[in-house]
Amino acid sequence: MRLEPGNYLVEIKGSIYLAQPKHHYLRVWIDRNTRKKMFQLDHEIPTNGEDYEQKLLEDYKLVKKITRNSPIEYNKIEVTFSWVNEDGHRMEMRARNGYTAKRILQEFPRLAQALDWDNQPDQ
Repeated sequence: MRLEPGNYLVEIKGSIYLAQPKHHYLRVWIDRNTRKKMFQLDHEIPTNGEDYEQKLLEDYKLVKKITRNSPIEYNKIEVTFSWVNEDGHRMEMRARNGYTAKRILQEFPRLAQALDWDNQPDQ
């Protein structure tokens, strides 16, 4: 089986890591410059190669192809900021909307600096 360019919802076939999410987004496209097929799982660095495509098909099950007619609905979104402070204490803050995430980064400028947030392009 060959993956056509597009976006997919995929599921790990058998993960031994319980903390690892079971489902992932897979993006497949043809690079304009190299004409090679590219693959990207979630936000990882894109990669290419037929060997990688074969490994993806062995390790992941295709749940569905995401199209304009079958978009993904987002429910119960939560972003977690977690870090260890200079005293070794584990800290964690959760945001369920953009306003709260922005406030966390504003109220904790060292956290924003550690994320290099100031150098992010304006949306």
